[in-house]
Amino acid sequence: MRVRNPILTVEEGRTRIVAAGFYPRYAEGSWGFINEEFSTPIRDALKNEFFGDITREPRGCFIHGAIGVGKSMLLGLIAQSLMRTFQANIKFASAAMLEDLFFGFRDTAKKQQVEALRTCDALFLDDLGTEYGSEFSMTGFTNIIEYRYAHHKPTYITCNHAVHVLAEIEGYGRIASRLNQSDWMLHIHYQGSDKRVRGSRNA
Repeated sequence: MRVRNPILTVEEGRTRIVAAGFYPRYAEGSWGFINEEFSTPIRDALKNEFFGDITREPRGCFIHGAIGVGKSMLLGLIAQSLMRTFQANIKFASAAMLEDLFFGFRDTAKKQQVEALRTCDALFLDDLGTEYGSEFSMTGFTNIIEYRYAHHKPTYITCNHAVHVLAEIEGYGRIASRLNQSDWMLHIHYQGSDKRVRGSRNA
């Protein structure tokens, strides 16, 4: 990914990630959200990796925490920052979207979509571990992760489980092993209560 000159405005970044497939509500966050939600060490790690004066291609990020704490909103903020800073081809997919793609994988259009997820500059995957997990879909998803790991392509993932817990779920062992590589992934444990229960939109 090449650094943009000049970088895009915040609004341009939000527009670009929605065009890449993000749900519009995931594009509503701001830096204030991170200041409010995270302790100083995590805040500094996020800023140094994704929100500072970035001059190098960042690592991926594995964000885990309970349901509704705001993981997807953070995913959207990272995507905004990358789109503003880099000339990048990014893609977004939820677990449900992946399941649908693999279910109809013999369809040429869906094959092309899967290949785009495998090879894009930066891939954002939401809710890993909530998909149905058929043998065929797990093979396809593992192939995506293996390719991206081998080519050191930044990948950003939200999950309700920590990596060591994910590793115990049938079919996720190889995936968890790759996600546990610190030179490829920054790990963020997002702690908090379910904002959707409180009526917040930051879910």
